[in-house]
Amino acid sequence: VVVRPRPTRHRSFLGTSRVHWAVNPELLPGPGVNYNFGLAAGTPVESFFTLQRLLRLGRKPAQVVLEGWWVNIAKRNESTQWYAMLGPSEQRQLDGWRSTTRPWALADPASLEWPVTYFVPRWNPRFARTADKNNRFGWTAPERANHSAADLALHYQEVLQEHQGVVSTFPRKEQNLAAFRATLALCRKERIPCVVLMAPNSPAYRKALGGELWRKEAAFWSSLCKEFGATLLDLSEWGEDRDFLDGTHLRTAALPSYCRTLSERLGPIPAP
Repeated sequence: VVVRPRPTRHRSFLGTSRVHWAVNPELLPGPGVNYNFGLAAGTPVESFFTLQRLLRLGRKPAQVVLEGWWVNIAKRNESTQWYAMLGPSEQRQLDGWRSTTRPWALADPASLEWPVTYFVPRWNPRFARTADKNNRFGWTAPERANHSAADLALHYQEVLQEHQGVVSTFPRKEQNLAAFRATLALCRKERIPCVVLMAPNSPAYRKALGGELWRKEAAFWSSLCKEFGATLLDLSEWGEDRDFLDGTHLRTAALPSYCRTLSERLGPIPAP
């Protein structure tokens, strides 16, 4: 058994499946450790609870990379609607991360072992990231389920249709936006450098949704970053159509190149 010293600093990635299946911590710079806390079907609410829980555990990140995705701010958050319907005791239970029956109840970060370099949320085993002894992982759901090109094309059209249906509601000033702002405010309060990451979208997807949306999204995140003292990292135009499965999720083969770009743009983990 090789015992390595506990790292003095770490960077936490928070976001959706676009973080969960695309960020390989082994390819990102140190010194220190990068943790991937991205969650399939995640929302800004889960990101806020994750950071809040890490701070309560005394594991303050040296930097937070928080995914900013227009879809999450355009759609209504069902999880927070359910949260509002819970009784006080259930809300306290959720806030304390003791619940395991709700979709937003992540595996407790207290189970995170140092110096593990990534974190696997376990609430949805169908979409759980898989890793072998060499820490290789990727978005395995469609690529290892032998989905045909026709299946993926159909999925892309379904995603595109769904997203086209919420373009007009961006930004929706409701729960998701409030949770995103709360996460930025928490970083500012705790003096944690925060990077808002605009993850890649395929050229075809961007073209289908129109340039006005992307100009609006860039201005939206830029304004929030300015308000809360965060840094905007715009990688939304990274990659070619062949690098994507459905317009918003990268293929496994594209991850090394993407992570190299992410590594170069982020730089080393900030010193405490």
